Parts: sequence; C-alpha cells; structure tokens
Amino acid sequence: MSAGTGYKGQDHLVGDLFGKEIAQKIGPVWGFDARSQELNNMWVPTAQPGLWFTGGSFAQCRMYSKYLALQIKAQDVGLGAMGG
Repeated sequence: MSAGTGYKGQDHLVGDLFGKEIAQKIGPVWGFDARSQELNNMWVPTAQPGLWFTGGSFAQCRMYSKYLALQIKAQDVGLGAMGG
C-alpha cells in the first residue's frame, strides 16, 4: 500500500467486495509467485470460479485482454481450465 496515495491493490478490494473468505481463497493478486515466477492471479483463472483479474498499464490490458478472453471462452465451451 502506498501511504501517499492510499492505493491498496486488487487483493484488498476483493476482501471489501466479496469478503475475507474469498480473498483468502484466491490469495494475493499481482506480485510474483515465488514458485512459478508468474504474476499472482493475473489473466488466469483464480481459485474462485468466475473471478478473473486484469490490470496494469493500458498496453498490458490491451494485450492480455485477448488472452484472458480466449481462456474464458475455452472454459465456456467446456475445454477445461487453462493456466492458474
């Protein structure tokens, strides 16, 4: 959290919107996972079905929105979970 701006990040917002139980279930949002070296819960299915995250700069959102949409469509047509 940045003291100057009050910004707390998406994982804090999840707790506010959906409750602590779901926030704990999905874990951190953004930041690198030590094991996989991938961003936590960004542009991949989360542990909460139907909850997806995108964020970052305009360029990141523009590029990864297509990747995200393909994953959601794949789940929609029964191709199973991808990523995560």
